[in-house]
Amino acid sequence: MAADAVRLMVLATAAHLEPATGYAVRKHLLDQGADRWGGVSVASIYSVLRTLTRHGHLEELDDPTGVRKATKAYRLTASGREELRAVWRRAIETVDAAHPLAFHVAITLTELVPHAEYVDALRSRLTTLDRLAELPLPDLPAARLWRALGAAERAWLREMVP
Repeated sequence: MAADAVRLMVLATAAHLEPATGYAVRKHLLDQGADRWGGVSVASIYSVLRTLTRHGHLEELDDPTGVRKATKAYRLTASGREELRAVWRRAIETVDAAHPLAFHVAITLTELVPHAEYVDALRSRLTTLDRLAELPLPDLPAARLWRALGAAERAWLREMVP
């Protein structure tokens, strides 16, 4: 799920800034503290940009400022917009108590999707959490923590989605 978190951050940033150079994406994410709270490295940002380009989700453009011939900028393709939506949805709906970063990133990106889709995704997550709450867990410290975190998240989701 950590890969989805970085992928989501890079896609959302590229969409927000487009056309965006790799440097602009990196600067924006580091200015937001993604290296500290998200463990995002500079190398991972550039790696994700290359991967997204290779898969056709980003289009590589010449530097829009025209200042540096070797500098490339990126713009989301139609496939990239679909990928952004899919990664966002997966991050909202996938419950992974040990790796919640993608979910935390996704809930900050409400402007990416229509409100009804955001609420639908949150409801889907709540349904999953309700099902998981009924499963027996061993009486171990980590399991008790996950159950408490799940209960807190379910309460938060019930406040968020009427």
